Amino acid sequence: MQIFLNVIKAAERQKVDRFLVTSSACIYPRFCSIPTPEDEGFVGEPEPTNSGYGWAKRMQEYLGAQYAREFGLSVSIARPYNAYGPRDNFGPASSHVIPALIRKAFESADGFLNVWGDGSHSRSFLYVDDFARGLLEVAARILWQMLLTLVQEKKRLCGSLPFRSQISSRKSEGVPIRPRFEPAGMTGQPRRCCDTSKANRVLGFRAQIGLLEGLKRTVEWFATNESRTLPAHI
Repeated sequence: MQIFLNVIKAAERQKVDRFLVTSSACIYPRFCSIPTPEDEGFVGEPEPTNSGYGWAKRMQEYLGAQYAREFGLSVSIARPYNAYGPRDNFGPASSHVIPALIRKAFESADGFLNVWGDGSHSRSFLYVDDFARGLLEVAARILWQMLLTLVQEKKRLCGSLPFRSQISSRKSEGVPIRPRFEPAGMTGQPRRCCDTSKANRVLGFRAQIGLLEGLKRTVEWFATNESRTLPAHI
């Protein structure tokens, strides 16, 4: 919050043309509507497993709106969902679902991929190129206090396991990886799938990189850059 306050205060003082608040899907309550509309962003409490982060992002949105009202700062707000791609954080202690599963697959010694949860959870994923393009579109074209959610599509986490055909164990080259679910593992919000109609209607924004293509690019990058994936996140 302090970092955000410093930046938005400096932006107001320097009279910048546009200020983008990059929020998060973590602001939504645990049992939000599916697909999730923007107007549920301040309903109830954020998802309990990351409530601190969720509240911080809610406050950033609120402050962005107040700076727009009080000082006339031109503010845009975007709520991205799970972004992924090359140069992601692949650290085993802090990575998100896709980079975590990729690392597990490469390090698997028994042909199994340990997955938290029972496989029923769902997430929305957005490839990094679409993510960056979407944020630029929001910042450049949307007037202050407009909420947009940017996401490619919902995919049931490991329901169809595209990782089977995309990832092979480095220790057992060419051996398919099979999921082994761990229902006792921390899983977070049960379902995520955002309503993208506003992004489509206002910006004409649609993701261009599908999930399988995005996974292929991410896996290929990891395979040739594995030694570079940890130092920045230790």
